[in-house]
Amino acid sequence: MAHDRLQAAVPDGEALRYRTALRGGGAVGITDERLLVVDGDPVSVELTAIDEVTAREVDWFVAVLSAALAGIGVVTAGSNLLLGVAFVAAGIGSLVLVYRKRGKVIVEVDGRGKPLSFHVAATDEFLDRLGERLDRYEQRLRAESEET
Repeated sequence: MAHDRLQAAVPDGEALRYRTALRGGGAVGITDERLLVVDGDPVSVELTAIDEVTAREVDWFVAVLSAALAGIGVVTAGSNLLLGVAFVAAGIGSLVLVYRKRGKVIVEVDGRGKPLSFHVAATDEFLDRLGERLDRYEQRLRAESEET
């Protein structure tokens, strides 16, 4: 269903070169001219407007600290049950948050105050495909400017 909505968001005269699902539902696609994100309302970003693309993988530092916090809670539970349970709950809660934030792609767009962010299922593959499209688009622009 999300892929149907993505296909419907593609402007006339363009074709999807790559598409993939978002983790929370929805889809993202890349054409020769733009990046399309369908997660609720469709968002279209021209490739020329993309300033920076970053991906956030698992924050291992916070993950280790969260696991240590839960471990301290287990050890503390023997002497103070309430304090131990609180530490375990805080550690597990923090681990859940770290896990949910994994694979977040952030696209800084020229002229847009808030960056476009989404969670793709396969972050590395998406970044590779977007990089290829951006390179091809840049080469095409250079070739067109040399012709004129």
